[in-house]
Amino acid sequence: MKLLIVDLEATCWMGEPEKSRIESEIIEIGAVLYNTEEKVVFGEFQSFVQPERNLILSPFCNKLTSIVQSQVDSAKGFKNVFKAFKSFWEYAGDFCTWCSWGDYDKNQLRKDCEFHDIDFFYGSMHVNMKKVFNRQYGKKKGVKTALEMLGLEFEGNHHRAIDDSRMVARICEHIDDKHIKEYI
Repeated sequence: MKLLIVDLEATCWMGEPEKSRIESEIIEIGAVLYNTEEKVVFGEFQSFVQPERNLILSPFCNKLTSIVQSQVDSAKGFKNVFKAFKSFWEYAGDFCTWCSWGDYDKNQLRKDCEFHDIDFFYGSMHVNMKKVFNRQYGKKKGVKTALEMLGLEFEGNHHRAIDDSRMVARICEHIDDKHIKEYI
């Protein structure tokens, strides 16, 4: 089975959950293509995205994601990045299931596509790997805790989209395909 493991980082503000829920927009897309049979990553995508509604990242967002202002200032806008991401996604082929750790990424991607008037047709094929992990291990955990539970260490920066995607791929090495197929 082939998986497209997606993680997103978005604008956010400390102590402003309503603003984060309504106004957040993607500032990084990270994804890895993972073959569950061979247990190997066979492709990666990473791009920063320049926000349009809130151009300046909050200090909280900088600290949480380690993404700095110059990285998003020099990035392309969502429409251009999404076009490149869609090409990467299509490279994976028809038999690739997209997934993320939780439903946040699916919902944020849909929200940004709607804001930019882009057809979003990926929602029905999404697998929530946190639920799959819970099915197999009986515990719903964050990525770092799931790694620790499996005796693995987090590599890279937590809350960086490409690093989080890579870590979910490492967790997938320990998940039985039959549990993933239950959610497809």
